[in-house]
Amino acid sequence: MKLTWTPSIIVIFVTMSTRSVMSAAFITTSTSSEMVTLPRQPVTTPPAQSDCPHLENGLKSWHWKSTWGSAGKPTANSDVTIPENTRVHLSTNVRQGVITIPASSELIIGSKTGSSISLEASGIKVYGKLTIGSETCQIRDEITITLTGSRAGMSDDPWYKGIYVTGIIEVHGFGFSPTWTRLAAPVLKGDNVIYLQVDARSLPAPLPLLPFLTHA
Repeated sequence: MKLTWTPSIIVIFVTMSTRSVMSAAFITTSTSSEMVTLPRQPVTTPPAQSDCPHLENGLKSWHWKSTWGSAGKPTANSDVTIPENTRVHLSTNVRQGVITIPASSELIIGSKTGSSISLEASGIKVYGKLTIGSETCQIRDEITITLTGSRAGMSDDPWYKGIYVTGIIEVHGFGFSPTWTRLAAPVLKGDNVIYLQVDARSLPAPLPLLPFLTHA
């Protein structure tokens, strides 16, 4: 299979052996050719942020001992229940078991410094509210929620390796664009420079590449 292109058009050529063509439904170079136009995506600019939930007053930090009362600050990989009638702010990486958010409580995830946040848990039960950003505060930073566990330990609980919601989950992130770019020249074995059709330094996010592919 070989892909070639002009700045706005990718042309796909497919060659198949006679034995592999089992039906007339297959598209081959002898029956037809296919041209696909992939328009360039516009470069988007994040809007100004206002009324960010993670910057509100009255929040209690996940990392304060006083937030957890007599239960004590959660230890790594342990099950955690957010205290009743409490809005807890998570701003750095944590790894827990099952996280429970009661109906009267809220877990707010967001960074005040622009750093990335990783939340690992074997499940999350949202009876109250889980909040990341708002309509007027689209999150630009990287926030990763990883649900952990193994097949050997699978459970029938709906929150096992999942997010179980009877309350509210609200997530607002900015949709960066473009999300991909094309190579400007083939990349050969031994090359240490890749040429792109756009200047990657001017783009807002890391980009995957649509490469030049050859298959003998």
